[in-house]
Amino acid sequence: MKLATPAERELWNGFVAGAPNPHVLQTWEWAEFKAAYGWQPIRLLFYRGRGVAACASILKRAVGPVSMCYVPKGPVLDYADQSLADAVLEAVVDAARKHRAIYVKIDPDIPAEQEAARETLRRHGFRPGENIQRPNTMMLDISGSEEDILGRMKPKWRYNIRLAEKKGVETVQAGPDGFPEFYRVYKETGERDYFIVRPYDYCRLEWQTFLDAGMASFWLAKYEGQTLAGIMPFALGRRMWYFFGASSSLHRNLMPNHLLQWRAIQWGRSKGCTEYDMWGIPDVLEEGQPLWGVYLFKQGFGAEVTRWAGAHDCVLQPALYALWTRGVPAYMRLLRRLKGERTDERQLPGV
Repeated sequence: MKLATPAERELWNGFVAGAPNPHVLQTWEWAEFKAAYGWQPIRLLFYRGRGVAACASILKRAVGPVSMCYVPKGPVLDYADQSLADAVLEAVVDAARKHRAIYVKIDPDIPAEQEAARETLRRHGFRPGENIQRPNTMMLDISGSEEDILGRMKPKWRYNIRLAEKKGVETVQAGPDGFPEFYRVYKETGERDYFIVRPYDYCRLEWQTFLDAGMASFWLAKYEGQTLAGIMPFALGRRMWYFFGASSSLHRNLMPNHLLQWRAIQWGRSKGCTEYDMWGIPDVLEEGQPLWGVYLFKQGFGAEVTRWAGAHDCVLQPALYALWTRGVPAYMRLLRRLKGERTDERQLPGV
């Protein structure tokens, strides 16, 4: 095991892209972006012979003399390789301990039903913790021909895609100059659907970072000069993600979001993707639950429910962990109430 250097950025990203469950939150760029907001990247590379066998991008947040560590959607490894999993998890915990971490959180894309992998986490002191990313998602098969993909959709969804095209909805692959307009609609969506929207500067830097890296694309849907909706899909290896989407209240009957999803799928396929992670859905799949409409929208494209094992914490300082996980959230809620800010927002799919 060694600490990765900037000269190994390409090697790092190449390994993550080819992993069984690749994820952009383990790329070099994601840690670089988060470093602009107070996180310190600790990148561990694991070799077997001369080849890379695993990696773990740890984000450290200092809190006075202590810290907390988070490995977003990692570590990246084959959890069926028991000796490798043991070595990597031990190294991650050791690194967190050396940085005086209260705890280290991981949330790799391990299917919930893989009990052997979850037992490995337990043996190394990891227990289920609070989720930062939503543990349940919708996975869409985008392999085969375009006709195959359309054929797996519900008939109404195919109709809506064609309706948007027929009615003159224009989809534009935009650049950074379109960020302010996209953010305006994104913020409107958050206010309408009760989800947290990050500040513009945060979103702008995130979007720019991944556009520059070629890991994202940016589309706007327009009609008669008005922006109706937008989408920014991300892609790495065989998988793409639906992190950011926005829609105004204008001309919703023209189905711009259906057409934008189709453009995103076409872009992802051009990057070699065969799977589309459509991101978050309700924890409980019952009508009336938060995000129920989001679930139905994604289901219509033919996506199927995938449940991950979720976040797991290895607690290194129990007393401080209790304070951090219970006291700090309560304090933040109190501050928001005192400032007159909303406290009923739901954290929708987002990073």
